[in-house]
Amino acid sequence: MNRKNKLKFTLSIAIFLQLICFATLSLAIEQEKGLTRYTPTEKYSFAQEEKIAVVVGLSDYPERGGLSSLNYADNDANAMGKQLEAMGYKVEVLTNHNATSSSVINVMQDLGQYLEPEKGTFLFYFSGHGFAHEQTNYLATYESSPANIQYTGLALDAVIEKMRDTGAKRQILLVDACRNDPDIVGKSVGGSRSFTQFSEAEGTKILFSTKFGGKSYEYSNLGHGVYTHYLLNGLKGKARQKDGAISFGDLADYVSSNVKKFAYKAKLTQVPFVAGEYNGDFLLHTITKDNPLSTGEMLSSNTFADPIPRPMSQKKNKPWYKNPWFWAGMAIAGGGTAIYLNQNDDSGDRTTRTE
Repeated sequence: MNRKNKLKFTLSIAIFLQLICFATLSLAIEQEKGLTRYTPTEKYSFAQEEKIAVVVGLSDYPERGGLSSLNYADNDANAMGKQLEAMGYKVEVLTNHNATSSSVINVMQDLGQYLEPEKGTFLFYFSGHGFAHEQTNYLATYESSPANIQYTGLALDAVIEKMRDTGAKRQILLVDACRNDPDIVGKSVGGSRSFTQFSEAEGTKILFSTKFGGKSYEYSNLGHGVYTHYLLNGLKGKARQKDGAISFGDLADYVSSNVKKFAYKAKLTQVPFVAGEYNGDFLLHTITKDNPLSTGEMLSSNTFADPIPRPMSQKKNKPWYKNPWFWAGMAIAGGGTAIYLNQNDDSGDRTTRTE
């Protein structure tokens, strides 16, 4: 090899090493930004493990309690229950007079028996009134009264504690509370109608319908609360990513963005708020041909990701030194000289070809 060819070869090797460094740096940046959301193993285990959901919605509060009725909270719960069932969750729905504090806790305990410790997903959804009293947040169940919410309401801490007792690996709360209907006059009740600052719970992710101190709204043209309307749209596929999965982060981003846009157009303020543990992301649904997003909804075949991703060790990719594109790049970098393994020669002898 003459001096000129040696120089070209050295230059090619230098460019090759730079490309490796660039690819490594790009991967590190991608992981730093959180774009690598979960591993194939995590996706597979999620698909195999049990998923349960307790769904609660109250529109009809008794007059004696002092809480105004809502238009769509029970409809929210029924629609959410159907959607989660279509996604493969075991679901229990409690609405109106069936949604007492004791009933909710009992159903959570009974359904939680399906889960194995450190496995599975427990999702809790609530639609109705919500209050804060002395730094504690309460969900207004059927028997609740704002006059003594600390005794009649269901403390959010109690819900989280019951979820923790199951040992579920993924614990998710979706809370559409602190409602106020702008089309109905005289609906306000005494006391604080918004949640106070929430102490983040380890192992739990929570998406509130509005920031602390704010209110959430329901609209007749949607037939749901604004927050729940976009929750349902997100779970039906609007929040899915290219890998065919919907995670908590995907859903939170989609819902937050669209609720804020809707509220802005309506000249209101409603900003969904995320609380909980932030290490990693929780899967909510993986999409396959046999597991569509919702009942009766099928997508084109190229929409679906593999239901069980193959481990890296099983992928039969060509070795880098047998990839013709690599050597083509080397030829360009080296000024027309490529050093490659002759793929038609089983001996593996190196061949130099000058174009």
